[in-house]
Amino acid sequence: MLINKERNLEIDIGTKPSHTIIWLHGLGANAQDSMEILNNLDINHLNIRFVCPNAPERNVSLNHGLKMQAWYDIKSNIFNGKDDISEIEESACIVNDLINKEKSIGIKASNIILGGFSQGCALALYVGLSRIEKINGIIALSGYLPIQKHLISKLNHHQELDIFVGHGTNDSVIMPSHSIEYVELLRMNGYKNIKSKYYNIEHSICADELRDVSNAIKEMTIKN
Repeated sequence: MLINKERNLEIDIGTKPSHTIIWLHGLGANAQDSMEILNNLDINHLNIRFVCPNAPERNVSLNHGLKMQAWYDIKSNIFNGKDDISEIEESACIVNDLINKEKSIGIKASNIILGGFSQGCALALYVGLSRIEKINGIIALSGYLPIQKHLISKLNHHQELDIFVGHGTNDSVIMPSHSIEYVELLRMNGYKNIKSKYYNIEHSICADELRDVSNAIKEMTIKN
């Protein structure tokens, strides 16, 4: 049953969920878009919860200052690690509060998967990699690693963290080179459990990618 709580969409699959996926939407999208992605995954046999928050509304410089749902402001389409740290930290607090809420209902932090597309992917990576308390894993689709120099100092908490990276080879919004670069950076910093796959698509998600994400989630949940 779909529940609207505090601007979040939540759904339980199974009678007693043991894991939670918190999925973060991209710039200008919303929680319903996230839920549609999760509903197309082949994981209905798992005892799992979906939690899809809505980003706050803010003016986005890249889009001529228009107000839209965004985790943080984006000033240009050159993703050079110079994002607004304060706004990213603000949204990171939203995600960490959701993790704490899941813990309060009995879901262990080590059974929580963070996922996201585009800007949501960037925030999922930031939160999952900077947390001292380990989560289950990260699903990172068509995104990049934000504020890299700041984040590097927070790395090495949990090098065994499972990370699945997916990206379109024809993506002209966030070039696939961004994911190639951050995967290499993470591996250089000791993160070995990274799987990355690239698809013949633009800034979108395809059926093959959904299948691979489903398999990645199954593998992550089996471990815990």
